[in-house]
Amino acid sequence: MIEVIVTAAMLFGSVFLFAYWFRYTCLLILSTKTARDYAGALAEAYQLSFVDVQSRLRNCATANLERLHQSLDHDFAVVRRLACWKMRVRLKAKRLSRCACCR
Repeated sequence: MIEVIVTAAMLFGSVFLFAYWFRYTCLLILSTKTARDYAGALAEAYQLSFVDVQSRLRNCATANLERLHQSLDHDFAVVRRLACWKMRVRLKAKRLSRCACCR
């Protein structure tokens, strides 16, 4: 009988400590701020519009979704070209053939 009580107490204590640790970790992650947000500078440098799309969706309930979709499609094409360019640079460094993403 005492073993059941001890086992139940240990189980309860373990669950309680896990829940407390999980809560503390989540709060710690959510309260952490980056030193600087580079998204705006990156979007401006590569002429991306995702920052503008985010602000329009936040501020305007009647946004033109088709236009926003086209803007995000353009951003995706730019990011894909950049990723392919980076892959080419790596492959040239390793002296391998053309990457599959650029076909």
